[in-house]
Formats: sequence, C-alpha cells, structure tokens
Amino acid sequence: MVGSCNGLVCFKISDKNTRVQDPIYICNPVTREYVYLPKYIHGGDRDSRYRGFFICGFGYNYSTHEYKVVRIYYRSGMSLDVSKVQVYTLGSGQGWRDKGNITHLLSPITSCVCANGALYWSGYGKIMAFDLADEEFRVIPLPPVSEEVSGAVCLRLLRGYVSVVHFIEGDEPTSIHVWVLKKKKKYTSSETREPVFDDLWYWNEEFSFSCGTRDDIYLPFAVTKSN
Repeated sequence: MVGSCNGLVCFKISDKNTRVQDPIYICNPVTREYVYLPKYIHGGDRDSRYRGFFICGFGYNYSTHEYKVVRIYYRSGMSLDVSKVQVYTLGSGQGWRDKGNITHLLSPITSCVCANGALYWSGYGKIMAFDLADEEFRVIPLPPVSEEVSGAVCLRLLRGYVSVVHFIEGDEPTSIHVWVLKKKKKYTSSETREPVFDDLWYWNEEFSFSCGTRDDIYLPFAVTKSN
C-alpha cells in the first residue's frame, strides 16, 4: 500500500518482468470503484542491470481538491543520486506528468507520510518534502538527534503531525524518542528574503520512553488523548 486519503487507497504491484513495484491503481473499498494508472515505461531492454526501484506517495491537495500520486524512479546500474519524477493527478486526464529529476537519494524502504499538503520521505540524513500545490521538492533537516548515538530514524504520522521516531540502540533497554514537526504561530521578518525552515517550522521532542531489548522492534502507531 502506497497510502490512503479520505477513504481512497493507492496500491503498488511488482511488474512481472522487472519486479519493480509501480503504483498501479487507486480504489475505494466502500464503493468498490477503482482506477488503473498507466505503468512506467522501462524501455525495450529488460536486462537486470536496468531494474530499479520506485519511491511512491499518495496525497490530497486541499487547496485544489486534487488527489495526486507521485513516483520517483531510481534506475539501477546508473548513478542513484539522479532519478526521474512523475506526478499523476486523479481525474485530470493528463496521465503521468514528468517533473524532471531529483538529485537526492532516498531509501528504497522508506515510507511516505502525507500531511500539511505535502508528501514526506526520509532520506539519508534529511527529509524530502514534495508540496502537492506547487509540485516542488524541499529539503527539511532532521531534528537535533545526536549523530554520536547509534540508532535509526523513521517517519510516522501521529495526531496529524509529521513525526520522526528515533531509535537509540545503545545500552539496554532500547529507547525511542518522538520528535514532532510543528508550525510556528507567527512569522515576522523585515527582510525581503524567502523564509527558511527555521522561520516557519520547528522540531519538538514530545515523547521519550524505553521499549525493551535491542532485538525487539516497535513502531508507534497512535497517540491517545492521555499521551
């Protein structure tokens, strides 16, 4: 599953020739309606050197009331820091639209989070955000987690906020720290420059707790009213 928005669900399926997971259809499980999306054209050469992977996302743009699917194709056998970006707007009749390349490498196992009118993926030491309105990528810095502490980070959607879950695998028990991306209430600047990340957003560490041994794997699923 690529993602879900307002009752619609987007799925990806492995191509039998390339074994690449392409976002292939969107369905409404309640009404049983569905629509197939055109497959990615890999070209005539089916050699394993050219098999790559997709980074996918599915979201809703509240300003234009549009559902959009984004796929980023990294082609194996080539430099993985350059990729092909395509956007599909549901109901537009335009098919997949090319948006050029993105010169940032994202992990093949990263999951997508949709919030604040954008799609978010975790990269290597950063977060990539794709604005569904202007269809532009932006780099978001990770929260101030210590690089000296071993561990891993992943993205989740908690209480409607983009959240970074930081696993620290040092001394047992393993600990989890949850950072939430929040928007500043007010931004004022006498400068004419474009506002940067620190002008509009900030990371707040909201939770920190132990979760067992390093052999145990836990992912926060939801936050209750009582935290």
